[in-house]
Amino acid sequence: MNVPYVKVYDKNGNVTNPIKDAYLSKLDNRKARRVFKNETRFIGNGKNYHLTVLKESKFFRFVQTIFMKTGIKRINHYLPA
Repeated sequence: MNVPYVKVYDKNGNVTNPIKDAYLSKLDNRKARRVFKNETRFIGNGKNYHLTVLKESKFFRFVQTIFMKTGIKRINHYLPA
């Protein structure tokens, strides 16, 4: 269980339990844990609506995820709107 740090002072107002070093985690941080860290994002024109518009054509963006024994494979599709 995590116990929060509480400063303890003596009679003269000096801290009796100062922080001496940083907490070092043995686990990876979020950036290292990301599965698709080398892939570029599959983005287009809209933020909320997955639609890409090119001149006179419109396409929906769809990401297909395939779970394989060797890992996860993602395929990006453009479907006509």
